[in-house]
Amino acid sequence: MKREIRSISNQLYDYNILNSKKKISINLGDKDIEKLAVNINENLNLIENIMSEYKDSEEKLKIAIASISHDIRTPLTSILGYIQMLKRKEINDEKYNEYINIVEKRSNNLKELLDEFFELSVLESSECKANLQSLNVNNILCESITAFYDKFQKHSISPQIDILSECLRIVGDESYLRRSIDNLITNMIKHSKGKEVIRLYKEYEIVIIEFENQIENLNEDDLNLMFDKFFTKDISRNPNIKSTGLGLTITKKLIEKIDGKIYAKLNGDILKIYISFNKI
Repeated sequence: MKREIRSISNQLYDYNILNSKKKISINLGDKDIEKLAVNINENLNLIENIMSEYKDSEEKLKIAIASISHDIRTPLTSILGYIQMLKRKEINDEKYNEYINIVEKRSNNLKELLDEFFELSVLESSECKANLQSLNVNNILCESITAFYDKFQKHSISPQIDILSECLRIVGDESYLRRSIDNLITNMIKHSKGKEVIRLYKEYEIVIIEFENQIENLNEDDLNLMFDKFFTKDISRNPNIKSTGLGLTITKKLIEKIDGKIYAKLNGDILKIYISFNKI
């Protein structure tokens, strides 16, 4: 027994000083010692998984910091440049108004980015809790769609609306659900190339809200990335719209906070984004 314990100790020493990646041998003579070796190996596996997740998180944090630094620096540099031009005494009124409008637009883009980054930070906090209650999904979806009427008109969008007449109820946070729907409708307006459809239906005991629209320059690989932080792609219907790459990430966090699921499918140039919940 002492020899086996000494063997385990030596193997652990080699493992700890990185001389070996081999786990503890469990071909031992004593069943209790073998059980101890198995438990040690399970702990080593757990530690390795934690370290791997930590490295992944650290790398994602570095990428996130680099991305937000770039996205902040770009409009800020533009703002400072136009402010310098505004200081020129020879500038005429037409140019003055043009530069003021550009500065205002860039400032709003910067504010949107900071607001969304702050919202995402709050959602990722363990202290952020949803206020769960029974919700009428039909009413919330109809009200959200109606609130976008002016924007639909502005962008010449006439979405097909298909809402099940049956009252569908879920347990969720009303503000989270409304924010999620608003984000997905906004995403549709920004990037759609036509054929916009919003559906509400059920499959067995699952409530599903579906957002469908035609899109360009998107592929299957993008579907696995589109809910990641700062994922952007030049798919906007309006070249003047600058996406922060946080909208869908925030939506995913909101949906997950109320025990829902969000996923996307691509069929040719038709993108479908689904949010689903258990029906009550």
